[in-house]
Amino acid sequence: MPIQADRSHRIALALIGVLACVVMLPALDNDFAFDDPSIILDNQLVASPSALHRIFISPYWSSSREAHDLYRPFTIASFWLNYRISGPDPFSFHLVNVLLHALVSVMVAVTLERRFGSRAAALCAAALFAVHPVHADAVASAVGRAELLAAAGALGAWLLRERRASSCILYAFGMLSKENAIVAPALMLIEDLVRRRRPEWKRQYLPLLAVALGFLALRTFVLGGGRIEAVEGPLHGVAAGTRILTAVSTFAHYLLLMLFPARLTPHYWYDRVPLQTSLLSPGFLAGAACLVLFMGAAWWLRRREPAISAGLLIYMCALLPASNLILPTGILMAERLLYLPSVGFCLAAGALIASGSWSNRRQRAARLVVLCALTAILSVRTWRAAESWKDDTTIASVAVAVAPASGPARYFLGAAHLNARRWSDAERELRWSLELLPGGTPDSALAHAGLGTTLHAQGRLDEAEGEYRAALRDLPGSGRTHFNIGVTLEALGRLPEAAASYDQARRLNPSDAQSLNNLGRVLLELGRTDEAVTVLREAVALKPGEAIPAGNLAAGLLAQGDLDEAERVAMDVLSRSPDNPAARRIVEQIRQRHTDPTQ
Repeated sequence: MPIQADRSHRIALALIGVLACVVMLPALDNDFAFDDPSIILDNQLVASPSALHRIFISPYWSSSREAHDLYRPFTIASFWLNYRISGPDPFSFHLVNVLLHALVSVMVAVTLERRFGSRAAALCAAALFAVHPVHADAVASAVGRAELLAAAGALGAWLLRERRASSCILYAFGMLSKENAIVAPALMLIEDLVRRRRPEWKRQYLPLLAVALGFLALRTFVLGGGRIEAVEGPLHGVAAGTRILTAVSTFAHYLLLMLFPARLTPHYWYDRVPLQTSLLSPGFLAGAACLVLFMGAAWWLRRREPAISAGLLIYMCALLPASNLILPTGILMAERLLYLPSVGFCLAAGALIASGSWSNRRQRAARLVVLCALTAILSVRTWRAAESWKDDTTIASVAVAVAPASGPARYFLGAAHLNARRWSDAERELRWSLELLPGGTPDSALAHAGLGTTLHAQGRLDEAEGEYRAALRDLPGSGRTHFNIGVTLEALGRLPEAAASYDQARRLNPSDAQSLNNLGRVLLELGRTDEAVTVLREAVALKPGEAIPAGNLAAGLLAQGDLDEAERVAMDVLSRSPDNPAARRIVEQIRQRHTDPTQ
């Protein structure tokens, strides 16, 4: 169905794009926060000018210790390009996100008009989409770009479904940005069913199926497995029945967010969305009622109001991949996951506003008043939601304000204070979180470890050791906690115990050069020179460009009497760090020994 893009229509589309930008303007002042530093700042694939080709054979979380179960190369490639243009400037990353949100909002209008034929419904839907507060999570955080690119790809594939090659390319682009774009063919099928049109299986759907299978094969090849997301968090290890019951309950939470987005938060922990264990659980019954209501309304309206029917079905279908109903994911619930599904909800709402005759001037004015009022109210809330993503402390403070009795939220705020070196604030929030969190869990281990770091920074070493020991009781296999205990014991002068802790840390994390370096340094102080040199060689091999382990290795070689190699290693350090005092001191000592062998 061709679009007649007259002047008034072009103006309306431009206004939607401008509106989408205006409500997200506070995002331009945001710093990198939450997952942004791990994905962007600490990612060598983003920082290195020559790493573009490696992006397509690397996992999404390649910059951290996170499980490598996500594959989103086009999202990382967009960060790489962003970095080439502006460097690590958060403003430019957020600006791109805001502009992408404007583009997707316009695409919503164009796609829905072409697919369902109602310009008024499409424009109303796009206006609501542009300003809905749940989108702040995706737009105002830099890593939310995955949602924006995936939505653009899915909508583009749907918009150009009659052009098979273009549709397949955009479909692949969407899935390579984020996995949830895989639902694009389902959106097309919903359109066919609602419009009572026979699906063209061979011409349209089989090529898209081939693209989806190709994507799944590629991600399996890169990641070495077939899971969609990392299986961790609240649903890790729970029975399939509990997962499904809980997943159903989230539909009620999501519907409330779409209808009444007053209490938004960056994270929905298990104490916000409790696990459901019974068919009679209130949460499950509420979610099931929402699903039945949506399905019943979609069936009843399929002929009376096909656009509303399609919107309800699109909303539910697009939410499925991340709902935990089909496969367990690492996220129980998140507002950013509503970005693509909300297209369906906004279509239903826009079609409802636009239903009936627009020829009657009074009816038309009434509908415009309703649309303007909704847009204004949502815009104010979206502006505030975008501001809440300013930095980690602001995000965490919002989470605590929404759920003051949430142990994870208190921990999040404590960790933000800790990273900002506000020790007393961090200690207060972390102790509070430990009162709220269940003991013996990974969450309580993190809180104990954070409190230990806070106490160590204040010089309260004995108390810090106690908190680290408590963290180990809750999470025995944490190499980082063993490392922190080693640092504390070394500061207390208990070097043999510190060496044992560093050794345990390196056994748990063999690729952790920091544990190896500290172990080697302590062994040197204990006079165990040969062991120290062996360990420090491993540290240098893991981090060949770092001066500290290389400097310690040079000191160990000097203690062994291997002056030539010690000098070579020290000079190599000085070639990269000319002002390194340790390396310079070692070179001077070696030259003195060459001059006076009795030294």
